[in-house]
Amino acid sequence: FCSHLWSNHSMLGTLLGTCGLVPNLPDDLDGITPNAGLGNGVLPNVSEETVSPTRARNMKDFENQITELKKENFNLKLRIYFLEERMQQEFDGHTERVYKTNIELKVEVESLKRELQEREQLLIKASKAVESLAEGGGSEIQRVKEDARKKVQQVEDCLTKRILLLEEDVKAAQAELEKAFTGTEKEKALRLSLESKLSEMKKMHEGDLKMALVLEEKDRLIEELKLSLKSKEALIQCLKEEKSQMASPDENVSSGELRGLSAALREEKERETEAIHMECQKERSCFEERIQALQEDL
Repeated sequence: FCSHLWSNHSMLGTLLGTCGLVPNLPDDLDGITPNAGLGNGVLPNVSEETVSPTRARNMKDFENQITELKKENFNLKLRIYFLEERMQQEFDGHTERVYKTNIELKVEVESLKRELQEREQLLIKASKAVESLAEGGGSEIQRVKEDARKKVQQVEDCLTKRILLLEEDVKAAQAELEKAFTGTEKEKALRLSLESKLSEMKKMHEGDLKMALVLEEKDRLIEELKLSLKSKEALIQCLKEEKSQMASPDENVSSGELRGLSAALREEKERETEAIHMECQKERSCFEERIQALQEDL
């Protein structure tokens, strides 16, 4: 829209160079033609000698204002470019499109508001310029002034409608953006929940591995204890057999030889055998208790 306004700069120079009025509008405004409110679009000829210093100064001011507006337009385009570049770096997909649309709509609304203010200022300046020509223009100047006022009013109405529509679009885009943000937060919460569950499962798995190692070690210890117990039982059995042999002497041994055995030696042997037997019984009980405890742990 702004590009169409700047394209009529030559018409602005011609029109303001003669009477200080606003230029014709572009053809793409809703229902407004380039000649709306100006009749055939031709103003009375005024010689350069009759142009007052005030009018020349106003023309210079208008040109300076156009230059400043072009600079502002360029700065605005740069700002939009950097904003779009920043949005592309931070977002992608649907969210990027929503942010981009939101920024474009806001920029266009502000541009239209600024343009509306500039039109009002141009109308005031044009009115002052027409008043300065009141003595020489008469009814023709009054007609041109009225036509210019109507034309600016039409532009103002058109821009007001477009601003309202764009503001509605901005609200809709903002709502869509908030909806997308809410969905993103839900996805983030779900992802954190899944990561937490995965971490717990990893810890449980590590605990199971440690438990398996402990159980394996206990199984090995039980086997060792069983082997030791069998060894002790074999020793006990051997001692029992030896004791039995001592209790029933060989028939071939004469009674004289039996009497020759020292009673003290026999008693000592019996005490030694009994002590070994008691120690084996004690160790066996201890081993059985340890095996029972390990089995209960399993």
